[in-house]
Order: sequence, then C-alpha cells, then structure tokens
Amino acid sequence: MASSLLPFSFPKPKPNLIKASCSLPPTATSTISTPETLDQKFGRKGIKFSESGYVPLVELTVRNGSSLRLRVPDGLVTSYKPKVNWKDDGFEEVLYTCPAAVSDSSANPKGGIGLVINDVSDPASKLSPLPIQWTVMDVDSDAIDALQVELSCPSGNLDITYVVSLYPESMATAVLVNNSGRKPVSLYQCNA
Repeated sequence: MASSLLPFSFPKPKPNLIKASCSLPPTATSTISTPETLDQKFGRKGIKFSESGYVPLVELTVRNGSSLRLRVPDGLVTSYKPKVNWKDDGFEEVLYTCPAAVSDSSANPKGGIGLVINDVSDPASKLSPLPIQWTVMDVDSDAIDALQVELSCPSGNLDITYVVSLYPESMATAVLVNNSGRKPVSLYQCNA
C-alpha cells in the first residue's frame, strides 16, 4: 500500500493555504474504471465501490455505522449519514443530493459537497473551473474507525489530490495542489 494518503491527524491549517471548492463539466470525457475493477483493487472492509446511472461510486462505512457516498469522476460527496443521538435508530442523512431533472441527463445532481477549482492566473481569462476528472489513486484505513479515499487528477502543470475521510462522528476533505510549472498559479475559492 502506498503511503501517499494524508495522516489521520491533520495539522492546523495555515491562513495562506490554497482553498478550493470541483465540478465536472458535462463535456469532459475520459476513461472511467468500472466499479468491479475498483473494488478488486481498492475494496476492503468499510470501502465498497458500486455504480449509479453509469457513474462509479465509493461508499465508506465505519464500525459505528456512519457512512459517506462519493461519486468518483467528479468528486461529489452525495451522502453523509453520521451516527446521531437524537434518533432511535441512531443515524440521519445530514448531507444528500437530489437527482437532476430527467429531461437533462447531462446535469449534475443538486446538493452534496463538491470541489470547484478556478485558475485565475491569467487576468484576461474568464473565471471558469478547471476541467477535472478524478481517478482513485489509493484508499487507507486505521482498522475500521477511520477510512480515506484519495482521488487524483493532473490538470496542465497542476497535480491535484483530493482526500475524503470518514470518521465515526465526522467527515473531512483535504485538497493538495502541486504546481510543476515554472509560473506561479493563482487559484480562486468559489462559494456556490
């Protein structure tokens, strides 16, 4: 197993960290791994790959039953169901998505948590998201109390890594951007 995933204890963020929030443009195309291939390579206890509407998903479930569902190609967290004390069965879906209109099959669902990264280095360019198509690079766990999936995407001179973590009572996301080019890059946080 590669040691490329983030440690389970995150350092406090510094104020100058690049913040970013990603959606997949409907025109982007690439090869997507099948859920069966992903499950064979990365599946383990608490990490299951499946498919919904031809879109690969990964579902993370920790020992206490808290779960998270993530669409692989666009990195959209579509469901988060933590253990809560105010319900008899102990779980409530606090983050979810609504399906796109049936008439518009290319539209993304509404809701969830996505990541939109805009390159604003060129002042003449319009503020538009970088075309991003995520692939699963690795998964990690500490027994069954914490799970992580690492998505990766090269975009020009940028190597972008998106890590989604699930813990018994919380979830977390982290974005790592490595600029291998000679010019500095400015990224913009888009709050939708």
